[in-house]
Amino acid sequence: MEFLDEALRKEPPYRVLRQAVAEGMLPGCATGLSRVHKAHVIHTLCLDTGQGALVITADEGEASRLREDLANLGTDALLYPARGFAPQGLEGGSK
Repeated sequence: MEFLDEALRKEPPYRVLRQAVAEGMLPGCATGLSRVHKAHVIHTLCLDTGQGALVITADEGEASRLREDLANLGTDALLYPARGFAPQGLEGGSK
């Protein structure tokens, strides 16, 4: 599937996004992409930058499908389910 990565690398919007990520201009955003194209952009960005990515989705179903798409492209992904997840300091109480 390297030919897909090479095709993406030729696209000006991808090059702008890759440059922004390389320069630490984060968070990055790409909109208007289908599910499989989101996975492809994330996969290729991770390859090109040698970095991982944190992706926040609308719900667990979308996260699960994105994880599967990334796996099909050869990129390992972890899924952190929403249930039981409460970042420290966001439990709702004041201290």
